[in-house]
Amino acid sequence: MSQTAAPSAHEIDVLEENTQTNEERLSHLLDSKEMLERRHAELIELRHVLRETAYFFEQVYCSLELTDK
Repeated sequence: MSQTAAPSAHEIDVLEENTQTNEERLSHLLDSKEMLERRHAELIELRHVLRETAYFFEQVYCSLELTDK
């Protein structure tokens, strides 16, 4: 049966630092993901508004063409 040595204090410190760094990165990534999801939803809404606006102006243009004849 083999025994492994316990990690040294320095190794534990390095692991703690790496864990802290990774937690901060993960938090930042989650914040960025939420922001991107909000922006994506806003862009979808704006695309819908633009399509509806284009449709409205197309209808007005067609209506004006018919009344001009």
